[in-house]
Amino acid sequence: MDSPGKQKWHRFVWFLLLSFAMVLAPNAASPQSVDVENVRAQVKSEGVIEITYDLVGSADAEYEVQLFLVSGIGGSAQSRRLENASGDVGIVKIIGKGRRITWAMKTEFPNPLPGMEYEFEVTASIRTGGGLGWYVYAGAAVLVGGVAALVIKPPAKEETGTQKTIPLPPSR
Repeated sequence: MDSPGKQKWHRFVWFLLLSFAMVLAPNAASPQSVDVENVRAQVKSEGVIEITYDLVGSADAEYEVQLFLVSGIGGSAQSRRLENASGDVGIVKIIGKGRRITWAMKTEFPNPLPGMEYEFEVTASIRTGGGLGWYVYAGAAVLVGGVAALVIKPPAKEETGTQKTIPLPPSR
């Protein structure tokens, strides 16, 4: 039979495993997906192109949206991330139809582009990590660890046959 201290330790380990499972289960059980659909481009003025797209995903998530220019469509396609874009690009918090990106082509490419086929690609991914949530989880872990340490702390052992005070020196 296990000692009482060892039994407390086993209960503590099971408690921690169940706690982590409860924290991680909602994230694992509900994977969030994001889709970018209906990407269209239109020249608005000389050197300015407007790209529209539909962002399909969860309304309570934040997304990292990037714009790419893909050249040489087909087997030898190359893509380049475009930096001089504004609008619904970068961190996007609103999903829906008709999201707009304005790209200042002349700023990024002062010289005309070579005569190849080009198309725009818009990608989106769910932003994860950071935020207040991780501080809450870390604080809860510290609190649970402190409570567990108090609960499973072995009782102080009393030593038998020893003196509790220091004896006086012998007299002269």
